[in-house]
Amino acid sequence: MNIFTASEKTSQDWKRVRQEKLIKAKHRIEQMLDKEHSITAKEKGWRDWFFRPLSYVCRKIGIRANHVTVFGFFLVLLQIYYFSIGENVYGLLSAITAAFTDMIDGPIARFKYTKDGNDDVTAVGTFLDHFRDYFLTFSFGYFAFFYGGIVRPIETVLAIIIFLIYLGIFIGTIIKLRKFRVQNNNIENNMNGFLLPDMQTSFWGRAQFFLVISGTILLFFGYMTDTLFLILLSYVIFGIHIGINFRNLIEEYILT
Repeated sequence: MNIFTASEKTSQDWKRVRQEKLIKAKHRIEQMLDKEHSITAKEKGWRDWFFRPLSYVCRKIGIRANHVTVFGFFLVLLQIYYFSIGENVYGLLSAITAAFTDMIDGPIARFKYTKDGNDDVTAVGTFLDHFRDYFLTFSFGYFAFFYGGIVRPIETVLAIIIFLIYLGIFIGTIIKLRKFRVQNNNIENNMNGFLLPDMQTSFWGRAQFFLVISGTILLFFGYMTDTLFLILLSYVIFGIHIGINFRNLIEEYILT
């Protein structure tokens, strides 16, 4: 009887210790996320400040953030067309310009126009922005990784890893969406309720997109100019990108 009691106490002690460790780990994660939210806010603030004159001009002449995002889609289609007919220079310029639209549509959306005092952030715009980014990443990546129609082992492995990570992000988003519940069935309210808080890009999300586009540009330009250094540098950037992707997956879809 005494042995059982001692064993029971030991078990309870272990449970208490594990619980305390979990609480401490949770606090560390919360502190880490608070710092990241601060970094994200600062990054957005700096970008908004830098593009403020452009945002003002765009809003003044009636160009909305969603117009810029849709124009980005057009540029992605244009780069696919140019790459398909072998016009690599024009294709590369179209891809770079499409990536630039991702930098400016956010500041334009968040800009509070003095005429009405309202910003232009919408759930539809948030969704289109993400979809445009994925469309650009996969289409541009295809032409870079398989440049000239040649399948190379290293690029193939990198492409598969990156594809699987993005597939995991997509599945994680779907799971989040299925868990999301609202009382009314209005589609726009559903999108606003889910997309705005859950799909806003963090600092690390922006770093992830910047790295994959930068690596893809270097890889494509490296093969186009037959420059080994640029190709090897793109491998390093893709490695960093994969590491950040794993980190984002853990934070967004495992720890939450």
